[in-house]
Amino acid sequence: MQSIHHYSAILNALNSINGNLTTLAYVFKELEASTDIDASFIDSFNASAAQMIEAAEALKSIQYDPTPEVEA
Repeated sequence: MQSIHHYSAILNALNSINGNLTTLAYVFKELEASTDIDASFIDSFNASAAQMIEAAEALKSIQYDPTPEVEA
């Protein structure tokens, strides 16, 4: 299964993102109010997340069809 390393890398990245989101929630609640710039970043994150969800869903429909080897 050649894909396992990719799943591991994606899960590690998502865990890191979740940790950062938790930290930002703490910052906004306890340390400083969020700003319009923060809202813009969050909107950008949401757009990127939506694109990632689309790409992940599209993986399910890819059909195995290896490219034939070309003889020289």
